[in-house]
Amino acid sequence: MDDFLKEMTTVKWWISVALVGILLNVFSSYLKKGIDNFFGKISNRVRQRNAKKEKERSELMEFLKANPSERYMIGIEELRCRIRSVSFLLFSFMMCFFSELFPEFIIQISCLIFAFIILLFGMVEHNTASNKSSILEDLKKK
Repeated sequence: MDDFLKEMTTVKWWISVALVGILLNVFSSYLKKGIDNFFGKISNRVRQRNAKKEKERSELMEFLKANPSERYMIGIEELRCRIRSVSFLLFSFMMCFFSELFPEFIIQISCLIFAFIILLFGMVEHNTASNKSSILEDLKKK
């Protein structure tokens, strides 16, 4: 540690730090345009995808306004997704607890990985149910 502190006080150290800083600044100025273009393309894709989803959602809302019986079907689909979500979550927790019953480490890890995958399925179903619920809530407001 003392050697490092002594090295930091030398002129050679400070000149090398300044040179590295200048090189990084020059290098970053060349990279800036490429990085801006890259993230600009990603931002444009996200914007287009969101506009497409919003258009599909508004078309669905218009369809549901014109067909009240379809609202019930959306409600039933939401309920089905919620039940599946809760079922997946319960099964996932059950797999976590069952993993402790097995003495072999590989089986325990397999159960936990399986539980994590089932948990992800439950989260996807919950997200689907929430989307359907928000559509029904927006229909109630209008």
